[in-house]
Amino acid sequence: MQIVILGVRLAILCLIAIIIRIASGIVVAGAVLGDGENAAAAPGPETSAAAGPTPFEQIMLLVVVVGVAMLEAIALAPWIYRARTRMLPLIPVVAAVIFGVLTLQPMIEATYFGVAHGETIRLMTYMGVAVSVLLAPVAVIALRWRRRGADQGDLLRDAQTPRRWRALAIKIGVVSLVYAVVYIAFGYVVAWRTPEIRAYYGGGESAELRPFVDHMLNLIRHHPSLLLLQVGRGVLWSLMALAIARTMRRGALETGIAVGLVFGILMNAQLLLPNDAMPSDVRIIHLLETAPSNFLIGLLAGALFATKQTRPTQETP
Repeated sequence: MQIVILGVRLAILCLIAIIIRIASGIVVAGAVLGDGENAAAAPGPETSAAAGPTPFEQIMLLVVVVGVAMLEAIALAPWIYRARTRMLPLIPVVAAVIFGVLTLQPMIEATYFGVAHGETIRLMTYMGVAVSVLLAPVAVIALRWRRRGADQGDLLRDAQTPRRWRALAIKIGVVSLVYAVVYIAFGYVVAWRTPEIRAYYGGGESAELRPFVDHMLNLIRHHPSLLLLQVGRGVLWSLMALAIARTMRRGALETGIAVGLVFGILMNAQLLLPNDAMPSDVRIIHLLETAPSNFLIGLLAGALFATKQTRPTQETP
Protein backbone atom coordinates (compact mmCIF):
# COMPACT_ATOMS: atom_id res chain seq x y z
CA MET A 1 0.00 0.00 0.00
CA GLN A 2 2.83 2.40 0.84
CA ILE A 3 4.42 1.76 -2.57
CA VAL A 4 1.11 2.53 -4.30
CA ILE A 5 0.70 5.78 -2.36
CA LEU A 6 4.30 6.79 -3.12
CA GLY A 7 3.71 5.99 -6.79
CA VAL A 8 0.64 8.21 -6.87
CA ARG A 9 2.51 11.04 -5.15
CA LEU A 10 5.41 10.73 -7.60
CA ALA A 11 3.06 10.61 -10.61
CA ILE A 12 1.39 13.83 -9.47
CA LEU A 13 4.76 15.49 -9.00
CA CYS A 14 5.93 14.33 -12.45
CA LEU A 15 2.79 15.70 -14.09
CA ILE A 16 3.13 19.11 -12.45
CA ALA A 17 6.88 19.20 -13.14
CA ILE A 18 6.13 18.59 -16.83
CA ILE A 19 3.63 21.47 -16.85
CA ILE A 20 6.13 23.79 -15.14
CA ARG A 21 8.91 22.84 -17.56
CA ILE A 22 6.74 23.35 -20.64
CA ALA A 23 5.30 26.65 -19.36
CA SER A 24 8.72 28.05 -18.43
CA GLY A 25 10.12 26.92 -21.78
CA ILE A 26 7.31 28.68 -23.64
CA VAL A 27 7.93 31.89 -21.70
CA VAL A 28 11.67 31.83 -22.37
CA ALA A 29 11.15 30.92 -26.03
CA GLY A 30 8.73 33.82 -26.37
CA ALA A 31 11.28 36.18 -24.88
CA VAL A 32 13.98 34.93 -27.24
CA LEU A 33 11.71 35.22 -30.28
CA GLY A 34 10.64 38.68 -29.20
CA ASP A 35 14.24 39.82 -28.91
CA GLY A 36 15.00 38.29 -32.28
CA GLU A 37 12.11 40.13 -33.94
CA ASN A 38 13.20 43.43 -32.41
CA ALA A 39 16.79 42.86 -33.52
CA ALA A 40 15.86 42.01 -37.10
CA ALA A 41 15.14 45.38 -38.66
CA ALA A 42 15.05 44.17 -42.23
CA PRO A 43 15.41 40.43 -42.81
CA GLY A 44 17.75 39.58 -45.64
CA PRO A 45 17.57 36.61 -47.98
CA GLU A 46 19.36 34.30 -45.53
CA THR A 47 17.07 35.25 -42.65
CA SER A 48 13.87 34.82 -44.62
CA ALA A 49 15.06 31.48 -45.96
CA ALA A 50 15.75 30.08 -42.54
CA ALA A 51 13.26 27.36 -41.76
CA GLY A 52 11.82 26.74 -38.34
CA PRO A 53 11.59 23.35 -36.66
CA THR A 54 9.47 20.74 -38.40
CA PRO A 55 6.42 19.24 -36.67
CA PHE A 56 8.41 16.05 -36.02
CA GLU A 57 11.22 18.06 -34.41
CA GLN A 58 8.70 19.90 -32.25
CA ILE A 59 7.17 16.60 -31.10
CA MET A 60 10.60 15.17 -30.30
CA LEU A 61 11.50 18.30 -28.34
CA LEU A 62 8.29 17.97 -26.34
CA VAL A 63 9.15 14.32 -25.60
CA VAL A 64 12.61 15.35 -24.37
CA VAL A 65 11.14 18.12 -22.19
CA VAL A 66 8.69 15.65 -20.66
CA GLY A 67 11.51 13.19 -20.02
CA VAL A 68 13.70 15.86 -18.40
CA ALA A 69 10.86 16.98 -16.12
CA MET A 70 10.22 13.39 -15.03
CA LEU A 71 13.92 12.84 -14.30
CA GLU A 72 14.00 16.01 -12.21
CA ALA A 73 10.97 14.87 -10.20
CA ILE A 74 12.48 11.42 -9.65
CA ALA A 75 15.77 12.98 -8.53
CA LEU A 76 14.04 15.09 -5.88
CA ALA A 77 11.67 12.39 -4.61
CA PRO A 78 13.97 10.34 -2.31
CA TRP A 79 15.16 13.48 -0.51
CA ILE A 80 11.80 15.17 -0.02
CA TYR A 81 9.80 12.02 0.70
CA ARG A 82 12.25 10.92 3.40
CA ALA A 83 12.86 14.37 4.87
CA ARG A 84 12.15 14.82 8.57
CA THR A 85 11.76 18.60 8.40
CA ARG A 86 8.21 19.89 8.26
CA MET A 87 6.69 21.20 5.08
CA LEU A 88 6.83 24.95 5.62
CA PRO A 89 10.54 25.24 6.50
CA LEU A 90 11.40 22.56 3.94
CA ILE A 91 10.01 24.51 0.96
CA PRO A 92 12.63 27.34 0.90
CA VAL A 93 15.44 24.79 1.37
CA VAL A 94 14.19 22.79 -1.60
CA ALA A 95 13.83 25.96 -3.69
CA ALA A 96 17.37 27.09 -2.85
CA VAL A 97 18.85 23.67 -3.69
CA ILE A 98 16.92 23.44 -6.96
CA PHE A 99 18.13 26.89 -8.00
CA GLY A 100 21.69 26.15 -6.93
CA VAL A 101 21.92 22.80 -8.72
CA LEU A 102 19.78 23.58 -11.74
CA THR A 103 20.84 27.17 -12.47
CA LEU A 104 23.60 28.66 -10.31
CA GLN A 105 26.26 25.97 -10.70
CA PRO A 106 25.86 25.59 -14.50
CA MET A 107 25.69 29.37 -14.91
CA ILE A 108 28.96 29.91 -13.00
CA GLU A 109 30.78 27.47 -15.26
CA ALA A 110 29.15 28.70 -18.46
CA THR A 111 30.15 32.26 -17.60
CA TYR A 112 33.75 31.24 -16.89
CA PHE A 113 34.12 29.43 -20.22
CA GLY A 114 32.38 32.21 -22.14
CA VAL A 115 29.48 30.01 -23.23
CA ALA A 116 26.87 32.27 -21.60
CA HIS A 117 26.73 36.05 -21.89
CA GLY A 118 24.52 38.88 -20.65
CA GLU A 119 21.18 38.06 -22.26
CA THR A 120 21.65 34.30 -21.90
CA ILE A 121 22.51 34.68 -18.23
CA ARG A 122 19.46 36.85 -17.68
CA LEU A 123 17.15 34.28 -19.29
CA MET A 124 18.81 31.42 -17.38
CA THR A 125 18.30 33.30 -14.13
CA TYR A 126 14.65 34.08 -14.82
CA MET A 127 13.89 30.51 -15.85
CA GLY A 128 15.84 29.09 -12.89
CA VAL A 129 14.02 31.27 -10.39
CA ALA A 130 10.65 30.44 -11.95
CA VAL A 131 11.25 26.69 -11.93
CA SER A 132 12.63 26.74 -8.37
CA VAL A 133 9.83 28.88 -6.91
CA LEU A 134 7.11 26.87 -8.64
CA LEU A 135 8.53 23.37 -8.33
CA ALA A 136 9.66 23.48 -4.68
CA PRO A 137 6.25 23.95 -3.00
CA VAL A 138 4.60 21.55 -5.42
CA ALA A 139 7.22 18.87 -4.77
CA VAL A 140 7.02 19.27 -0.99
CA ILE A 141 3.23 19.25 -0.91
CA ALA A 142 2.97 16.28 -3.29
CA LEU A 143 5.48 14.16 -1.40
CA ARG A 144 5.01 15.34 2.19
CA TRP A 145 1.27 16.05 2.48
CA ARG A 146 -0.28 14.32 5.50
CA ARG A 147 2.96 12.51 6.34
CA ARG A 148 3.38 12.60 10.11
CA GLY A 149 6.56 12.09 12.06
CA ALA A 150 8.57 15.06 10.84
CA ASP A 151 10.19 17.37 13.39
CA GLN A 152 10.76 21.07 13.11
CA GLY A 153 14.51 20.89 13.70
CA ASP A 154 17.25 23.42 13.25
CA LEU A 155 19.36 22.88 10.13
CA LEU A 156 22.50 23.59 12.14
CA ARG A 157 21.52 22.26 15.54
CA ASP A 158 24.26 19.59 15.31
CA ALA A 159 26.95 22.23 14.79
CA GLN A 160 26.37 24.62 17.67
CA THR A 161 29.63 23.99 19.53
CA PRO A 162 33.04 25.26 18.36
CA ARG A 163 34.29 21.70 18.03
CA ARG A 164 31.43 20.74 15.77
CA TRP A 165 31.81 23.92 13.74
CA ARG A 166 35.47 23.02 13.15
CA ALA A 167 34.52 19.48 12.17
CA LEU A 168 31.91 20.86 9.79
CA ALA A 169 34.43 23.25 8.24
CA ILE A 170 36.88 20.38 7.73
CA LYS A 171 34.21 18.31 5.99
CA ILE A 172 33.35 21.21 3.70
CA GLY A 173 37.04 21.63 2.88
CA VAL A 174 37.44 17.92 2.14
CA VAL A 175 34.41 17.82 -0.17
CA SER A 176 35.56 20.99 -1.97
CA LEU A 177 39.05 19.66 -2.64
CA VAL A 178 37.78 16.22 -3.64
CA TYR A 179 35.29 17.86 -6.00
CA ALA A 180 38.06 19.82 -7.73
CA VAL A 181 40.12 16.63 -8.17
CA VAL A 182 37.15 14.59 -9.41
CA TYR A 183 36.12 17.40 -11.76
CA ILE A 184 39.58 17.55 -13.35
CA ALA A 185 39.94 13.74 -13.48
CA PHE A 186 36.55 13.10 -15.11
CA GLY A 187 37.01 16.10 -17.35
CA TYR A 188 40.27 14.68 -18.65
CA VAL A 189 39.32 10.99 -18.89
CA VAL A 190 35.78 11.37 -20.25
CA ALA A 191 35.62 14.78 -21.94
CA TRP A 192 39.01 16.22 -22.85
CA ARG A 193 40.14 13.04 -24.59
CA THR A 194 37.43 13.52 -27.24
CA PRO A 195 38.27 15.76 -30.22
CA GLU A 196 34.81 17.38 -30.12
CA ILE A 197 35.41 18.81 -26.64
CA ARG A 198 38.94 19.97 -27.47
CA ALA A 199 37.66 21.65 -30.63
CA TYR A 200 34.79 23.29 -28.74
CA TYR A 201 36.88 24.71 -25.88
CA GLY A 202 40.40 24.59 -27.33
CA GLY A 203 42.42 26.33 -29.92
CA GLY A 204 46.15 26.30 -30.46
CA GLU A 205 48.26 24.63 -27.81
CA SER A 206 45.46 24.25 -25.32
CA ALA A 207 43.69 21.84 -27.70
CA GLU A 208 46.52 19.30 -27.55
CA LEU A 209 45.91 15.98 -25.81
CA ARG A 210 48.60 15.72 -23.16
CA PRO A 211 49.30 12.96 -20.64
CA PHE A 212 47.32 13.43 -17.44
CA VAL A 213 50.24 14.69 -15.35
CA ASP A 214 51.26 17.18 -18.05
CA HIS A 215 47.61 18.20 -18.36
CA MET A 216 47.42 18.92 -14.62
CA LEU A 217 50.70 20.87 -14.64
CA ASN A 218 49.48 22.89 -17.61
CA LEU A 219 46.28 23.75 -15.74
CA ILE A 220 48.22 24.81 -12.66
CA ARG A 221 50.62 26.99 -14.68
CA HIS A 222 48.25 28.57 -17.16
CA HIS A 223 44.75 28.20 -15.72
CA PRO A 224 44.98 28.36 -11.91
CA SER A 225 41.72 30.28 -11.84
CA LEU A 226 39.92 27.16 -13.12
CA LEU A 227 41.15 25.14 -10.14
CA LEU A 228 40.16 27.89 -7.70
CA LEU A 229 36.76 28.12 -9.38
CA GLN A 230 36.15 24.41 -8.92
CA VAL A 231 37.14 24.57 -5.25
CA GLY A 232 34.66 27.42 -4.84
CA ARG A 233 31.98 25.41 -6.62
CA GLY A 234 32.88 22.54 -4.31
CA VAL A 235 32.00 24.76 -1.35
CA LEU A 236 28.60 25.43 -2.92
CA TRP A 237 28.05 21.69 -3.45
CA SER A 238 29.00 21.13 0.19
CA LEU A 239 26.51 23.69 1.49
CA MET A 240 23.70 22.21 -0.60
CA ALA A 241 24.58 18.69 0.54
CA LEU A 242 24.59 19.93 4.13
CA ALA A 243 21.12 21.41 3.69
CA ILE A 244 19.79 18.14 2.26
CA ALA A 245 21.41 16.07 5.01
CA ARG A 246 20.10 18.30 7.81
CA THR A 247 16.55 18.11 6.48
CA MET A 248 16.69 14.32 6.00
CA ARG A 249 18.38 13.17 9.24
CA ARG A 250 18.85 9.66 7.89
CA GLY A 251 21.75 7.23 7.69
CA ALA A 252 24.92 7.91 5.72
CA LEU A 253 24.11 5.59 2.80
CA GLU A 254 20.53 6.79 2.34
CA THR A 255 21.54 10.44 2.61
CA GLY A 256 24.46 9.94 0.22
CA ILE A 257 22.26 8.31 -2.41
CA ALA A 258 19.61 11.04 -2.09
CA VAL A 259 22.22 13.82 -2.46
CA GLY A 260 23.89 11.95 -5.32
CA LEU A 261 20.61 11.72 -7.23
CA VAL A 262 19.94 15.44 -6.79
CA PHE A 263 23.46 16.41 -7.88
CA GLY A 264 23.81 13.82 -10.64
CA ILE A 265 20.37 13.95 -12.27
CA LEU A 266 18.87 17.34 -11.48
CA MET A 267 21.79 19.30 -12.93
CA ASN A 268 22.60 17.07 -15.88
CA ALA A 269 19.16 16.07 -17.16
CA GLN A 270 18.89 19.48 -18.81
CA LEU A 271 21.87 18.57 -21.01
CA LEU A 272 19.38 16.45 -22.93
CA LEU A 273 17.64 19.66 -24.03
CA PRO A 274 18.95 21.19 -27.27
CA ASN A 275 20.39 24.70 -27.04
CA ASP A 276 22.16 27.09 -29.38
CA ALA A 277 25.24 27.47 -27.17
CA MET A 278 26.32 23.83 -27.16
CA PRO A 279 26.26 21.26 -30.01
CA SER A 280 24.53 17.95 -29.35
CA ASP A 281 27.73 15.86 -29.33
CA VAL A 282 29.31 18.21 -26.77
CA ARG A 283 26.20 18.05 -24.58
CA ILE A 284 26.15 14.25 -24.57
CA ILE A 285 29.86 14.03 -23.75
CA HIS A 286 29.37 16.47 -20.86
CA LEU A 287 26.39 14.41 -19.70
CA LEU A 288 28.54 11.27 -19.58
CA GLU A 289 31.22 13.26 -17.76
CA THR A 290 29.30 15.19 -15.13
CA ALA A 291 26.41 12.86 -14.25
CA PRO A 292 28.58 10.13 -12.66
CA SER A 293 31.10 12.58 -11.19
CA ASN A 294 28.36 14.68 -9.56
CA PHE A 295 26.69 11.54 -8.24
CA LEU A 296 29.96 10.43 -6.62
CA ILE A 297 30.46 13.85 -5.03
CA GLY A 298 26.87 13.80 -3.77
CA LEU A 299 27.36 10.31 -2.37
CA LEU A 300 30.50 11.42 -0.51
CA ALA A 301 29.08 14.72 0.73
CA GLY A 302 25.78 13.19 1.82
CA ALA A 303 27.56 10.46 3.77
CA LEU A 304 29.87 12.97 5.45
CA PHE A 305 27.12 15.38 6.45
CA ALA A 306 24.54 12.73 7.42
CA THR A 307 23.12 13.11 10.93
CA LYS A 308 20.80 10.22 11.68
CA GLN A 309 18.03 11.09 14.10
CA THR A 310 18.19 9.02 17.26
CA ARG A 311 14.68 9.78 18.50
CA PRO A 312 12.26 7.28 16.84
CA THR A 313 9.36 8.70 14.90
CA GLN A 314 6.19 7.18 13.51
CA GLU A 315 5.87 8.08 9.86
CA THR A 316 2.92 7.55 7.58
CA PRO A 317 3.04 7.17 3.80
